Amino acid sequence: MERPLVSFLLPTRGNPELLRNAVNTLVKYSTGEHSYEILLGIDDDDAETLALFPALQDLLSEAWVLKVIISPRRGYSRLQDYYNDLASISSGQLLALWNDDVVMLSPMWDFYLAQELAEGGLTPYLMWLPQELPLPPHVVFGGFPIIHRKAYEAMGHFSQSPLNDRYLHDVMGKWAGLGDRSYLSRVCIRHDNAHADTRIDKPLLDEHHEATIQNHIIADREALSKNGLL
Repeated sequence: MERPLVSFLLPTRGNPELLRNAVNTLVKYSTGEHSYEILLGIDDDDAETLALFPALQDLLSEAWVLKVIISPRRGYSRLQDYYNDLASISSGQLLALWNDDVVMLSPMWDFYLAQELAEGGLTPYLMWLPQELPLPPHVVFGGFPIIHRKAYEAMGHFSQSPLNDRYLHDVMGKWAGLGDRSYLSRVCIRHDNAHADTRIDKPLLDEHHEATIQNHIIADREALSKNGLL
């Protein structure tokens, strides 16, 4: 049996309506000609999101599988743990970093992802989705990486930092297709993080990222290189 085209790794907390919309746009704009996975990481004290599970199931067609990991709350500083846990139960050819505040904008997005996967083979093992902004220039490159399963298997994890997109950027190449093995997708999204938790100390996370994970970056690059992926 062929693997799902893509597994969307989606930790979520306290945003049930945003989550519903995120899932709905993925399903609505897909062709239904492939199989797909949505994998949710939910905290065990997040009653609102847990209660939404039946409604999310109702949004899905037969082409979609919904998987859920319920765990004690780990918080933003351990966001990579959510993604790694979800990746460990995924089966898609592609693994997509996703949020509950992301909406899909491209009709037939799965057609384009499948085409890009076929065109590039293992080359686009790190794809970036361009994001539409409300103000000019309207579209910005970078963010929301999608990695090939071969890259995930070579590294043995999805990320080693709560700054997951930045970590994958540091491991695999430059932004928006400028590196040897990065690839800018034709699929476009919108990310509305105006509701984001202002208590997160982003500069402190940046400092932590720089100070603690360089050995992980080096090890992952070596693993990818050993497997012919870098």
